[in-house]
Amino acid sequence: MWRDHGQRPSVLPQLREQALNHPRAAGPAQGGWQNNWIAGALMALLVFGWPSGASAAEVQQVRGADLLQLGDGNRSYSVELVCLQMKPDQRPAAEAWLRERLPRRTRVNLRPMGQRQGVLLARVNRLDSESDLSTGLIDAGLAQAAPCPGEPIAALVAPELDDPIESAR
Repeated sequence: MWRDHGQRPSVLPQLREQALNHPRAAGPAQGGWQNNWIAGALMALLVFGWPSGASAAEVQQVRGADLLQLGDGNRSYSVELVCLQMKPDQRPAAEAWLRERLPRRTRVNLRPMGQRQGVLLARVNRLDSESDLSTGLIDAGLAQAAPCPGEPIAALVAPELDDPIESAR
């Protein structure tokens, strides 16, 4: 084996020097990763639009005049339309209106307003439309405006009326 027990020169400084002088370890000023097109492509993806993980929900079923079954690929949930109320005789026409405007797999955007007994309360609109479905039902005469969760009742008063209490007298 080793007969000479004298001190040998250390290899670590040589290895450290090689690692620090390697082209991949060099910064952009030294031309290290400037030529690496993979790093450039990844950087461009990050800067100019990595595909987002969020996706729109899709309509699976219209379950009622104000109740939808939606899914996003991973889960399915019930969503109740908010800010409206309906009379019982308006419900069949409102359900038909929703079925006409929301065929299966229609992509929708949700604006959650709360939840009640496991049902999400939300404003819902189609991705190709700016107005939400609650407003559409009200405009079609199939529902009446109601306070949204967290919204004061006075917000429903017509803008031309200054004082809702005085106008009721």
